[in-house]
Amino acid sequence: MLKIKATLREQNQNADEVRASGNVPGVIYGPKFASQSISFVNEDLKSLINKASNNTKVAVELDGKEHVCIIKESQLDYMKNRIIHIDFMVLDDTKLIKVLVPLNFVGESLAVKKLAAVPKFFMKEVAVRCLPPNMPETIDVDLANLVDLDSIIHVSDLKVSDKVEILSDKLHSVATVVMPKRKSE
Repeated sequence: MLKIKATLREQNQNADEVRASGNVPGVIYGPKFASQSISFVNEDLKSLINKASNNTKVAVELDGKEHVCIIKESQLDYMKNRIIHIDFMVLDDTKLIKVLVPLNFVGESLAVKKLAAVPKFFMKEVAVRCLPPNMPETIDVDLANLVDLDSIIHVSDLKVSDKVEILSDKLHSVATVVMPKRKSE
């Protein structure tokens, strides 16, 4: 599990003051956790963001105690390429959560091997609902199911534990194969 250390922000300290000091403001909250304004060392948070996705469990250390969280939202300043605010939600193992889980494309398509087709992907993540201990890091999509040009993998074809409910539209296409476009001469 990834870890990061947070510091409680003083009540009179606003987000701009935190940023001016080189840190990143944030908030930590949860179903059984009172919302608290916090801050992070910018470099530590950058490192964490580069390794984490929306469903990555992160141990946030605050006042000597670790809280298992997920990143609920992060705000970026794209012009300056920096994080300007982040929200962490403390997980409660008894409460269902909704998260986006990345898709992991595995296997090799027979259509790619035999027909020189190329895979085409329509989704990179799906929404799920589950208890935090059952939250998958990724969901595998087996491209071996793409055997010809008519083959399509739908959300309904994805295999997950019976403790995980996929919320994304079951009829939505995840992947298919197409013939590559020919270059005009």
